[in-house]
Amino acid sequence: ESLLLATLGGAVGLLVAVWGNRFIVSLLPPQDAQFYVEYFQFGLNQDVFLFTACIVVLTAALFGLVPALQASKPNLTESLKEGGATDTGMRRHRLLAVLVISEVALALVLLAGAALMIQSFQRLQKVDPGFDPKRLLTTALTLPEAYYPEREHMLTFYERLGERIGSLAGVEAVGASTLIPFSNSNNNTSIFIEGRPEPPPGQYHLGHVRRITPTYFKALSVPIVSGRAFTAGDRNRDAPTAIVNKTFARRYWPHDDPLGKRFKTGSLDPKQPWITVVGVVGDVRHNGFDSEPLPEFYLPMAEDPSRYMSFVVRTSTAPENLASSLRSVVLSLDANQPLSRIETMEELMAVSLWPNHMNTTLFSLFAVVALILASVGVYGVINYSVAQRTHEIGVRMAVGAQRRDVLALILRRGLKLAIIGIAIGLPCAIGLTRLMTSLLYEISASDPATFACVALIILAVALTASYIPARRATKVDPMVALRYE
Repeated sequence: ESLLLATLGGAVGLLVAVWGNRFIVSLLPPQDAQFYVEYFQFGLNQDVFLFTACIVVLTAALFGLVPALQASKPNLTESLKEGGATDTGMRRHRLLAVLVISEVALALVLLAGAALMIQSFQRLQKVDPGFDPKRLLTTALTLPEAYYPEREHMLTFYERLGERIGSLAGVEAVGASTLIPFSNSNNNTSIFIEGRPEPPPGQYHLGHVRRITPTYFKALSVPIVSGRAFTAGDRNRDAPTAIVNKTFARRYWPHDDPLGKRFKTGSLDPKQPWITVVGVVGDVRHNGFDSEPLPEFYLPMAEDPSRYMSFVVRTSTAPENLASSLRSVVLSLDANQPLSRIETMEELMAVSLWPNHMNTTLFSLFAVVALILASVGVYGVINYSVAQRTHEIGVRMAVGAQRRDVLALILRRGLKLAIIGIAIGLPCAIGLTRLMTSLLYEISASDPATFACVALIILAVALTASYIPARRATKVDPMVALRYE
């Protein structure tokens, strides 16, 4: 019987696994779904079926062998006595109670983890990235050295491409950069501040650098805090200019106005000219929502064009509608020039949030399943208890117990199991959620409000699960109950 039940459970589990696998794949970023499926090998295979078969056998053995052994060696003397089943019944009650308490504790742990993940995910989504991602289309291209051997050739192509894209209907602004936000890439270099001593060996002042076109900040809607943006005239390699973000300015000139300040990159080579700061812009979270802004500085693309550039296009309509026009413009300038994939900025940001989204979803699903198991367990134990105590309930009602007294008697049993489970689960949850600290954003792994709410949810579920058999117990006919065996 146990093996049959376990086999049926395993079959249902496999069906749920098939659905769950498809659900997980549906959460993947559409443009990367195939890569993730192949890399992580999503899918049901021989190992999964073997694992399921082992679980089925193990479940049947653990939860079928013990009662089978007990049933095969009955204590006839005790069975013939009045109330001789009491000891066996008490052991059975205790075993069921332990299982339910374990389910409640596990549900609390998973529910607490899910609640923390959900709050963390919600806070991440509200983080200001430092620019306006709406109606923003992105793409990238690489100019081969064989066709564009000189910097002038690359610069001409980029300028003509920017003009052509800007002339398309529905385009409000277009800009380009060597690195755009949420592109999963970065480029840093050591910097030397004029008038400051050189750092000791092994220590460096770092700045993250991007080369951009003059209209890049306009396309992204990044605010100019002070100074100015780049102009077409910022292309003199002997007198280079830079725009720094607020984090860069605070770190290296905390008490001074950064405008007009100078620094070098890479080394203090006397032949290398000083770079003059002409503007300060707002911070942009290039590396993701949960990454604090880094000290960044921007250089004019015209001074030293890169072979790899990413374009951002601000549109007045749905940005994906301009994808085909964007390809046509590039091919009209160079028929051999392919474009990297074209995506909206919101799609790029969704990819950045995908791990958090996945963790939150899985935690929530496991928590819901655990909560359902706990509620079914509480219901089963209380229902069994009511059936075993039907005669007792009849006696109580026959000697004057009110329905509310019987209801309170049964509900106390369910709440007692829940409270014990919560008492065991809370310290376990607090200990285990500390391991999630790296997954959380701006919320403590032991947030008291979260744990209090989770405990109340568990209590409410246990109370509801207990109420159904308790209410049925209050409708027992005392005369029928007194004859109940």
